[in-house]
Amino acid sequence: MIEQIGTPRDLYEQPSSVFVAQFIGSPKMNLVHGKSGTKGLDVGGAAAVAIPSGLDKSAVLSCGIRPEHIAVTTGTGSTAKAHCSGTVALYEYLGSDSFIYVDCGDTGMLTVWVSDQTTYKTGQKIGLAFAKDWVHFFDEDGRALR
Repeated sequence: MIEQIGTPRDLYEQPSSVFVAQFIGSPKMNLVHGKSGTKGLDVGGAAAVAIPSGLDKSAVLSCGIRPEHIAVTTGTGSTAKAHCSGTVALYEYLGSDSFIYVDCGDTGMLTVWVSDQTTYKTGQKIGLAFAKDWVHFFDEDGRALR
């Protein structure tokens, strides 16, 4: 069965389903389940993920965010701006790129791409903030909501 037809960029930036979102790109898109509320999708952090006004909030079950669209928040009070927080399980330095694998408890393990030269240590607590223009929302069947 064909899930989506389009250019590689279209599939990467506007996936039609969770399957397409996690099939295209390396590492794959992070998928976070949450509870939809008046302030957005609650994924376990201090700040809810804002759901665009055109979407049926009651249909939103999860959101997807690519590793390069997550910012690390550290320092006093910074987790108040985080959509979720967790503990660094692994920091993978690859030269020009680095990945942080963050255990966010019930929210799951998230992969974060970082380009700066900051070194993260296993066990370090960090907050994660999602770039609002790059969050993808999915319904209970894994179909993209637009």
